[in-house]
Amino acid sequence: VCIKNDVQVLVVHGANDLLVPVTNSKRLVKSIPNAQLVVFDNCGHMPHEEQPDKFVDKVLEFIESNR
Repeated sequence: VCIKNDVQVLVVHGANDLLVPVTNSKRLVKSIPNAQLVVFDNCGHMPHEEQPDKFVDKVLEFIESNR
């Protein structure tokens, strides 16, 4: 759906995620045109909970840059 409809995609990943390796997100971003990856240092599996202010800032920045 994202590829077919040219949807902008933001993937946020914690550098210290012990459940899902960051290589998975890197591979995902390569497979979706217009996808962007942001990796948070000192962060695990839940960036939105572990670093909520930074998460919101990155999401807002992404939205603004894709208007």
